[in-house]
Amino acid sequence: MKVTWKRIAALSAAFVGCIILTLILCFAGTGSDAEEEQEASYFFANYGSAESLMAASVENESGSAVFAMVNGQFLVSTEEDIGANAAGIYSFFNSAYRLPLERLLEDASAEDTQYGLTDPKARITVQDVDGDGFAFLIGAQTPAGEGYYTCLSGDDRVFIMSAVYAEKFLGDVNQYYDLSLFPALGDGGIGDLASVEVSERGETVYRLEKVSYLKDSDLAYFALTDPGRLLMGASQFDNEIQASLEALYGTDLITEVEDPEEYGITESSRRMTLTYDDESEYSVLIGKEENGSVYVMKEGSGAVYAVPASETGFISGSAADLFDSGLISLNLASMTEIRINDAAYEISGSSADLTITKNGQAVDTSVFQNTVFEAVKNLDVQGELSDEEVTGSPILTIEIDTSIEGEHLSLSFYELDSRRCAVFLGEDAVFWCNKGIVNELISAAE
Repeated sequence: MKVTWKRIAALSAAFVGCIILTLILCFAGTGSDAEEEQEASYFFANYGSAESLMAASVENESGSAVFAMVNGQFLVSTEEDIGANAAGIYSFFNSAYRLPLERLLEDASAEDTQYGLTDPKARITVQDVDGDGFAFLIGAQTPAGEGYYTCLSGDDRVFIMSAVYAEKFLGDVNQYYDLSLFPALGDGGIGDLASVEVSERGETVYRLEKVSYLKDSDLAYFALTDPGRLLMGASQFDNEIQASLEALYGTDLITEVEDPEEYGITESSRRMTLTYDDESEYSVLIGKEENGSVYVMKEGSGAVYAVPASETGFISGSAADLFDSGLISLNLASMTEIRINDAAYEISGSSADLTITKNGQAVDTSVFQNTVFEAVKNLDVQGELSDEEVTGSPILTIEIDTSIEGEHLSLSFYELDSRRCAVFLGEDAVFWCNKGIVNELISAAE
């Protein structure tokens, strides 16, 4: 076990005051009906409801936790700035307020090592709202596997507790902590997010800023603003960023971290900072990968989390990785005008009844969608532009006006060689793309 019983007792005392370890053993018949009496002869606890309990400490092979439920508020005691997982804590008290036992083992002693109570799998202390409480141990599993040996702390009698109950106290203690790294973004929470910035060694890798949030449809539009400005489509942002942020959740809390560098976390580490509309900020530092997890430190908390490596890819990547599904991913209905070199396409009407003109002349909407607009959507991003010299004039320019807060897209494409084009976002050379796709768009717009 990670921490000693002495340490748990000290934490409990500091957190909830002195827990009175009154060793209560309730016999059936006190507030139970005949059916309950047949089901169990003994109870470690037989309170009226979960609200009768206030605080608890759990120590098992996964670690330790001290927590409380007071007047609807959920608290957890840690040396780090970690919140409480209300659902996990309430589930504990909802299980602990009534603890029936299968039976008493006659002539058995808790000191007998065969029952595993001298080196228990778990130690649980519970305090009720009146200041009384009880403590019990969970030992080895019974040979048939239907239960676990258990006893009250300090009591020599051995009981069997159903596995259904016992295993609730043998689970990972991380379930009592809120292991989220920032406020939840689901159910409209994304509307409060103002920006996402990823940096390394003090230099911005990429930055996204909110342009618009549609509350009724819960759609957020963000624009890349560094290293250049480019509006993302709502679905593109949802698939590439929002889904990744919502999945970024700790699965394990690493306690008693003395040196973050041991986990690959330094001041020069890759950092992600979320800024909200109320100007609050949440930053996480990305450490090394180990056993399928990446260590992440929530800055300011001193807490290190293990996060599945599959959920951190968008942080370790580049701006180009955000656009691997396409350079321009907006819906046609969100555009009011597209200018491709000398061709100006004006777009009006609803998404179900669009009207397209080219330089003032009507064009067939379906033909436009299947040729010009399809070629626009096919523009790709192959990578970020290195320090290559870009000369000459652009072979393609695209200007797009949108109905999304008046956002404007400005892109220029310069030939680098026979197969590549440099992509400028406004005045900034940012990406390179496939020249063949650029040529397809030029031909489609002629």
